Amino acid sequence: HKTLHEGQGEVDLTKEILVSEGIKEAIINYGGSVVTIGKSYRIGIQNPFKKQGEIIGVLDIQDQAVVTSGNYEHFFIKNKKRYSHLLDLRKGRPVNNNIASVTLVADSALEADVYTTVMFMNTSSAYDRQLIILNDGRYYMSDHLRKVFHKVDTYE
Repeated sequence: HKTLHEGQGEVDLTKEILVSEGIKEAIINYGGSVVTIGKSYRIGIQNPFKKQGEIIGVLDIQDQAVVTSGNYEHFFIKNKKRYSHLLDLRKGRPVNNNIASVTLVADSALEADVYTTVMFMNTSSAYDRQLIILNDGRYYMSDHLRKVFHKVDTYE
């Protein structure tokens, strides 16, 4: 499991290096973080209730980062109860809320990673490029993402 910021700096640095070397179009994927260079790309968003690779939709993004964090891949079970891998530093315990996943679009993977973690701690955060999926299947999507999101069951 990667910790906060681990990997995101490398993804952003990789983008910087590729751009400095003249690369005009690319997708860089590291776990739940995707960074794009150049043209618009369709990035699949994992359905947190299905197996890996099954998506709920795609985002059309260009020269941005998409980061998804969720409690569906990294968790532990103690006394038959499932706990999130994300810790609420204020309480010193795993986060206990109704969020299954948070997806954010930002200018950098590091920025998006920081905000996804904050959103798990405080669901009232007013980030303007977010998709929050709740454990009961309901979701909240910001107006900005509604313009670039396309709901699908499969993606090829």
